[in-house]
Amino acid sequence: MDDRAKRQEIGDRQGAGIGYEIGAGTQPSHYAGVRKVTILDIRTRSELEAHFGAGIPYEVRGFDAALEAADFVVAHHVIEHAPDPIGTLAQWAALLRDSGVMFLSLPASDHACEQNRLPTPFEHILHDHLFGRGAESFDSKQHIPHFINQWTAMDPGSFWFARKDVRHIVANSLNEVQRDGHDLHWHTYTLDVMQQTLAVGFWFAGHGVEFVHAEHHGGAIYLVARKLPRPKEAPEFLRLCHHRLISAAERLLAPERV
Repeated sequence: MDDRAKRQEIGDRQGAGIGYEIGAGTQPSHYAGVRKVTILDIRTRSELEAHFGAGIPYEVRGFDAALEAADFVVAHHVIEHAPDPIGTLAQWAALLRDSGVMFLSLPASDHACEQNRLPTPFEHILHDHLFGRGAESFDSKQHIPHFINQWTAMDPGSFWFARKDVRHIVANSLNEVQRDGHDLHWHTYTLDVMQQTLAVGFWFAGHGVEFVHAEHHGGAIYLVARKLPRPKEAPEFLRLCHHRLISAAERLLAPERV
């Protein structure tokens, strides 16, 4: 079963009511049981048409509009483009009503577009959020050469970085680090790390989460998460990160202990 068929199979079982699809591209999803879908994007319709070089068969709304709580949120192959996935997921979680579901799919670390990049540890993703690292920060921009190398290795015949010799590839890669406005895969995910990232996004938005579907299949990750009331305690893995950050922060005030 290919990626699109897999998404359809899961969405037909899990999607119902009214909701939002984020970053639908040129092929918005259609699931059994869904009565109404509103497409959300950071780009306007004209910007999307220019980006894809094709007509967009739907109206699009921005996140700054007044949006009602929905039964579901769908985002396929979007979250890997977010430099701060925790903050992004917290924003998306706010779109859901209580007990609403979020359905995500994205490339896994063994996908052809990711397989030679190092999988991103959860602590790195957490630090990106806590320290406000956006797409223009130093730490985020260090991912750009890795992305370029992987996509060049995956498809040297068509990826534009690979169309000249090594000197030009390296020069282009270095120049891209200096440029802002990238739309690339900032992080490389395993199923466990994506589940942790989603759970913490919901936690920071003031909610708990229940995973009703979690699957790594054919080089992709598929997650369906239900929005729950926020539990009294943070997830255990997040408490461990808290302990490590506190221990590190204490060293700032007591360097003689190092």
